[in-house]
Amino acid sequence: MAARFSSASENCWLCPVLIDGLSEAASGVGLLCIGGRLAYASIAPLAVLKIAAAAGSGGSGTLGDNGRFPALGPLAAGAATLAIDQGLQQLTIVTDRGQTLWQGPLQHVRPQVESSGELSKDCPLVSAGDRVAEAMIRLAPLVAWRDPSRRHDFEEVAGPSAAIKPGQLDGKIVLVGDARPGNDEFRVLQGLRPELRHGVELHADVVNNLLQEVHVRRLGATPQFLLMLVLAGAGGWLRVFRPATSVLARRLLVFAVLSAYLALTIVIYASHGVLLNTAYHIGALLLSYWLLGRLTLHWRQVSREPGP
Repeated sequence: MAARFSSASENCWLCPVLIDGLSEAASGVGLLCIGGRLAYASIAPLAVLKIAAAAGSGGSGTLGDNGRFPALGPLAAGAATLAIDQGLQQLTIVTDRGQTLWQGPLQHVRPQVESSGELSKDCPLVSAGDRVAEAMIRLAPLVAWRDPSRRHDFEEVAGPSAAIKPGQLDGKIVLVGDARPGNDEFRVLQGLRPELRHGVELHADVVNNLLQEVHVRRLGATPQFLLMLVLAGAGGWLRVFRPATSVLARRLLVFAVLSAYLALTIVIYASHGVLLNTAYHIGALLLSYWLLGRLTLHWRQVSREPGP
């Protein structure tokens, strides 16, 4: 792959800079950004729309045409057309067979500012004013991508001692990347455990999600609010339940409830691809527990004061 790579950042880990002759040598040019992270899910950009180039264009266009640039994942999964609605609010990625590969909203790109106060240049293809389509990606077990049956050294494919026979990879998706230890590695969360993955493995996760039609989504606003109320009620109940309970036992109960809740969020995410807003839920439980404790203590002090 003829590309020059910039340094990593939290929101744009790996991005290419177009060099002379690349567009003529390659069959397609696209976005190589890997993305960022939201709680348990990784966020990957699937396409970028350059508003200046897309102004006045039709609702669909070929890849790289009219300011439409797909990412590596959709390209590998067979993306052929990026269809955009008239209001530039929604993107549909269509394969060469007419199959809808992905459909979702286009979001405004927010400029990233370095600590020095200068605009970040980590992702040269994406700039302020553009719109990007992002998707939350579920990570496959790391052992799946490092299985020897799926992973080959470059020498096995193209070297003098190539073990891969001609035609053996026909019909398969092949991603080429640097998988040497310590190179091109990024920290991600798999459940509650952090791990390091190579960039090519993260791109493989994007391809896998698109082909398997895995759609990770946030829980809706109303269910999130109702769940927050439930946990707030649970926090208050834990504080006033059996007033004679010792402080240590009560805090252990709170810890047990929080542990069970976090385990449940992981199960829901792994089974149904639904991401809960754990910060608000845990905050509601702890806040109600603390407030009820303060009110109970105040009421006891008032009730003990002698009357006139």
